[in-house]
Amino acid sequence: MRESIGATFLIKIMIIFIVLYNSLLAIAVNYAMVFRVKNRVINLVEQYEGCSGAREHIKEYISKVGYYRAASSNKKQYEITAHSTSTGTYYTVTTYISFEFPIVKNIINFPIRGETKVIYGIDENQSQCDNIY
Repeated sequence: MRESIGATFLIKIMIIFIVLYNSLLAIAVNYAMVFRVKNRVINLVEQYEGCSGAREHIKEYISKVGYYRAASSNKKQYEITAHSTSTGTYYTVTTYISFEFPIVKNIINFPIRGETKVIYGIDENQSQCDNIY
């Protein structure tokens, strides 16, 4: 009787360990994907020198990579905000990472931001982003 109780306790500990390990692995993969999407969006904005030229390429990339954001209070997948300086314009790209669980719903939800280099010679029409993403 004593051995069966010990084996049951050991199996419970192993199951808890496996669940925790898989959860951490899933979080790490999701976190890495959000960073990869943010970096690619920054590269596309820099490559096409603004939002207007990069908009279609960004949408195409996001549909290919499978990045989606679970629906919550902020339904945008990412945001691009233009900042004008005296020398040029730079952009802040924000992607979102969120984890939803069936019972507790949205536990972790936070933005990941990155900035482009300053882009020179952009007219006012190209520098504005409508952020409908």
